[in-house]
This record gives sequence, C-alpha cells and structure tokens, in this order.
Amino acid sequence: MRKGLRIINLLTTKRRIKMPMTVVTKKKDGKECTVEFDFGDNCADAAAKFGEDIVFAYFKSHGVVRLQAGLAPILKAGGDIAAFAKTWKPGVRVAAVAAAPTMESMRKHYASLSTDEERKEFLKEVKSGIK
Repeated sequence: MRKGLRIINLLTTKRRIKMPMTVVTKKKDGKECTVEFDFGDNCADAAAKFGEDIVFAYFKSHGVVRLQAGLAPILKAGGDIAAFAKTWKPGVRVAAVAAAPTMESMRKHYASLSTDEERKEFLKEVKSGIK
C-alpha cells in the first residue's frame, strides 16, 4: 500500500491518530525560530511525561493570572469581588462588567433632564444608591 493511500485510510477510519507535537514560534529582534514540542495529548499524558506536580503548578499559575485578569474590571467598576470569586471557573469566559457611572456622566444626564420633577426623581435615585 502506498503511503498516500494509507494516510487517507487512517483519516477515514474511526481510530484516533496521535499527533501530540505542538509548533512553537518565537520572534525577537528581527529573528525567528520554530520548534516542535510534545506537550502530550491531555492532562494524564502531560502528567506522565512531566509529573503531576509540574502539570498542576502550570495549571495553578495560569489560573492565578486569569483570575487576576477577571478581577481587574470588577475592582475598577466597584463590583462584588466575593461573588465573582465564588462563581469563577478556570477556562470559562464571563460577561463583561458594566462600569459604575462617573460623576461626569451623572452631571451630563442631570443636565439633559428637562423638568424639575425629572431632576428630583434622578437625585432621589442617586441618593438611594449611595450606601
């Protein structure tokens, strides 16, 4: 059997073709290099190659960075950090947090209100939201 036919045959069968090599490219100062590295097919394979402690350490360090990235907009917006941390899961995208209104945006909104009654109602809402 010729190689080309064998490859097609393997692709059409339901057998899993093991392809763990990952192409890694780095560019620096106008230079570039590319290497292939075998990280494994899954967590169990990676743990067998490098050890569970190393796989977990990389998982944890990446998780810490992603959690910090998720906390940043919540901290900036004055959101509920405890609620976010309680529901956060590694690898799961979360909805963006709306920014808290700024004093400038509230002034503009207040100025855009046409009647005294609307302005009084707006001030009442603002005061009730301040704790």
